[in-house]
Amino acid sequence: MEIVVATAVAVVSNTASGVFPGAWRPYLWVSWPLLGGLTLILIVTAARTGGNREPSGGHAGRPDLVSTGRDVYLVDQTVVLASGRRSIRPRQLPSAPAHFAARTAELAALDALLERGGDGRPVVISAIDGAAGVGKTALAVRWSHGVAARFPDGQLYIDLRGFDPDYPPMDADQAIPVLLDALTEPGTGLPEDPHARAGLYRSLVAERRMLILLDNASHPSQVRPLLPGGGRSLVLVTSRNQMGGLVVRDGAHRLTVPLLGPDEARHLLVARLGTERVAAQSATVDRIVTICGGLPLALAIVAARTEMEGSLERVADELSDQRNRLDGLATHDDPHSDLRAVLSWSYRCLSQPAAHMFRLLGTHPGPEVSMFAAASIAGLPLDQTIAALTELIHTHLLSEPAGRRYVLHDVVRAFAAEQVRGECSDSEQSAATARMIDHYVWTAHAGARLLDPSRDPVLTGPPTVGVHPQPLAGPQQATQWFTIEHQVLTRVVDYAYQATLDNRTWQLVWGMLTFLDRRGYWDEFVAVQQIAVRATQRLDDVVPQARAHRLLSIGYERLGQLEQERAHLRIADDLYRQADDRTGQAHVQQQLSVIADRDGHHADSVAYARHALELYEAIGDQRGKALVLNLIGWGLSHLGEHQQAIDHCRQALDLHRAVDNPDGMAETWDTLGFAYHRLGHHTAATQAYGHAQHLFHDIGDRYLEATTLTRIGDVQQDAAPTAQAAAQIAGATWRHALEILTDLRHPEADQLQTKITALEAAADKTP
Repeated sequence: MEIVVATAVAVVSNTASGVFPGAWRPYLWVSWPLLGGLTLILIVTAARTGGNREPSGGHAGRPDLVSTGRDVYLVDQTVVLASGRRSIRPRQLPSAPAHFAARTAELAALDALLERGGDGRPVVISAIDGAAGVGKTALAVRWSHGVAARFPDGQLYIDLRGFDPDYPPMDADQAIPVLLDALTEPGTGLPEDPHARAGLYRSLVAERRMLILLDNASHPSQVRPLLPGGGRSLVLVTSRNQMGGLVVRDGAHRLTVPLLGPDEARHLLVARLGTERVAAQSATVDRIVTICGGLPLALAIVAARTEMEGSLERVADELSDQRNRLDGLATHDDPHSDLRAVLSWSYRCLSQPAAHMFRLLGTHPGPEVSMFAAASIAGLPLDQTIAALTELIHTHLLSEPAGRRYVLHDVVRAFAAEQVRGECSDSEQSAATARMIDHYVWTAHAGARLLDPSRDPVLTGPPTVGVHPQPLAGPQQATQWFTIEHQVLTRVVDYAYQATLDNRTWQLVWGMLTFLDRRGYWDEFVAVQQIAVRATQRLDDVVPQARAHRLLSIGYERLGQLEQERAHLRIADDLYRQADDRTGQAHVQQQLSVIADRDGHHADSVAYARHALELYEAIGDQRGKALVLNLIGWGLSHLGEHQQAIDHCRQALDLHRAVDNPDGMAETWDTLGFAYHRLGHHTAATQAYGHAQHLFHDIGDRYLEATTLTRIGDVQQDAAPTAQAAAQIAGATWRHALEILTDLRHPEADQLQTKITALEAAADKTP
């Protein structure tokens, strides 16, 4: 005990004087653990009475004795605490993952960041961030093992429990004692004051080269007190959140872990199941890769189930059921390996508005949702919608691949759908679904009217409260919207039909048809219109049924299925007559005119068009009147009455301009070009066709643009002085048309190719 007391006295006296005799060191290591808190009090007292406490560097004449802060000394570069605990070199990294996806790009990015260090500050990679189950910790641990040798002073690891099933997040005051325990030998206690512990932690890691892995953080406030104040350490932080605060204030480097690509996903399955098995069941593996959507945890669960149950095909079949998909991705005995549980930890951390938004997004069929659609689903104002969506992006429950367009991973959507079924009443779900569908119905309706103002509106009054149709400023924006939402709209049609929202089903399809027709998506035109027909058959109103059959007949005409076209047009005519709908009857007569013309019955075509003209005049429909005046002109020109045809077309042009119908103007200019060509007026024909071609191009009607280009080539062929000139000039125009028809996969492409071949052959034969 005398040695102990003498040691304490020496510590006090020499701490106060700034001298620590080397002769006392053997006794120090023996006695210090026995002194415990007494020695701590004595040293603190000495410090308060004026002892030398240089913040860094050695004491005068004693380079082996360095004061590093309160109660911490470096003796020959060994950290000695006043409590008698000595610093050790921790090796805390968890074991490296047994099966690791080939994260080549991400590993290379971490290597590059490591090389950028060395400026006296720790390098912080905050976003090793990403979605739940994407493999953030696996990546961090795998890379850390690979570079551990470059951190000779040790590696620290701590799970901050930012998203944990059983415990709340660990704050810095809780984390620092855990890290201090790892940094020091077992012994008596640490400072009780949290600030003193934080200072002690920073002192212990200062000037050392350590790798510190802070796993599963939820907020920068958990992480910031754990960052070294200087030195050459490297800190890795993994989080489901984006940790923007660390990027802004602490210079962190973000590295977001993406979903695996198809090849990487297969590589992971090969690592678990073996090359031969994956190759032997290639089609099933492709299904699994698609269903799991590049999520490593989902792929790992599938592989584990296959190893245990023996049948990859059975697992794939279970996962194909969207409603019960998460059951197939459950492990039951380990929440950390159960995708439903893992997602639930992120979900329960959301604010109430974000959780509300997340649940209701489970009613959307995907694959993308716009800001306006999300606002409609949730029934929220746009500013609140943006705030909720931003929080979901921050937590990686939602991604934003393009501006104001959002994506839920299929597995996450399945989880959201479970939450909406479990937490929302039937009426709340139905209301959200109705608002979502109304968003698309109203926006598509406005877009269709912008693309073709001649179409009769089918919606009246304002949208339902809470619905946000997307504003469209003109035909170009309408075309862009339809192009972006094309895949979504197809899903929503089926979704609305399955929900027995029959009026909204046929109204949504009505809004899509002009876009589908102009793009040449005629198979899809027929497919969605068939759904519209079935929806209207569940209604009592015969007018929507008649309209649906008439529009379906147009789709069949585009596909060349003429018997189907006539059958549905007859049904439409009967239903319109039953309803005494003269507008509908006029549309039927107009379409019968087109059919007669196609069959070469031009006199009948003119007769049908004149009947339609009478009906349109009786109801005062100027757009309809202009359209059939053009049809009459077309038929008259085929009958050799070219001047009469031109007169009718001039009347039609005036009406189209009056009602601002560019579609009608384009078709009428095309008819004028045909009449002028038949009269031998090649310049006038070329000019008229040119007007038509530019209008068709501007409104995006690719098929009719190709048709007009073909006719321009006909004029150029007739006007060319030689066969070689015809092949050069007309051939170039026809090839332009051929590119469009080929892209549309239209059967007329073969006919045009035959014309081009014949033209070139004629040029070759002519001297």
